[in-house]
Amino acid sequence: MAILLRTRAASAFLLPFRRQLYFPVAARALSTSKIASFPLKKADGSESSTATTSVKNPRKSTSKASKASGAKDTDSKKKKAKKEPKLYSKPPKGRIAANVLFATEKLPLFQGPVTERMKAVTAQWKSLSADEKQVWATRAEEINTKRREELEAWEAQQSPEALQQYRKDKRQRYRLRATQRAEALGTTGLKQRGTRPFFFLIQAYKMNPERFELPVVEPANKNPAVATAMALGQLWRSMTLGEKAPYIAQAEEDDRKVKQELAKHLAEKVLQSRTA
Repeated sequence: MAILLRTRAASAFLLPFRRQLYFPVAARALSTSKIASFPLKKADGSESSTATTSVKNPRKSTSKASKASGAKDTDSKKKKAKKEPKLYSKPPKGRIAANVLFATEKLPLFQGPVTERMKAVTAQWKSLSADEKQVWATRAEEINTKRREELEAWEAQQSPEALQQYRKDKRQRYRLRATQRAEALGTTGLKQRGTRPFFFLIQAYKMNPERFELPVVEPANKNPAVATAMALGQLWRSMTLGEKAPYIAQAEEDDRKVKQELAKHLAEKVLQSRTA
């Protein structure tokens, strides 16, 4: 009898601890609605309202988050849709360089990955003599002359507002590509490529204009700076590859220096990442 009383007293003493230990397990086994229906007891012993507000449904929170993200996506789509419509029609193709024309025709003759084929085509182009390159330059100039006529005819069909928008979009596309290339390489703020040969011709003209005989630009009432730039462009297109050779050599030297600076910057960046 004494043993039985002791057992009952011990079980009564341990009952609150058992409730604390096993109630969470039972609560997880029940549904959220059943838990919410349990009345809560206050300190004075009176029962409060059900604990519906204290229980959160994780599915509802995730659905709200998904709705919020969906709303952001729709807002971004609306912003994209608000872009001003294009006032100009599809322009004709632009100029093509002699080496690009050479690569376009020679690339299908090689087999393998594109990178390997491009390396082979580049090596073949560099191995050509000046006279052989001149043949391709002449062919490219014939194509560019035809494309220039098509561009002039296309510009004549566009309104001044459309042409202004077209030139603005063209500049933005060029800057975006340059920015993306710099961000991908981690060389933002540095010069990305060497100066083009044509700009060395402009520098030579500024240093000694009397050396050059510029063609006449029509109409004659153009801005003098614009007329000079157009005349230099016509002069550059009429020059042979031998006449362009000094400026091309300057451009290649400048491009080599820029590549060395970029390689040095990337090497320092890799070294810093390893030591960090």
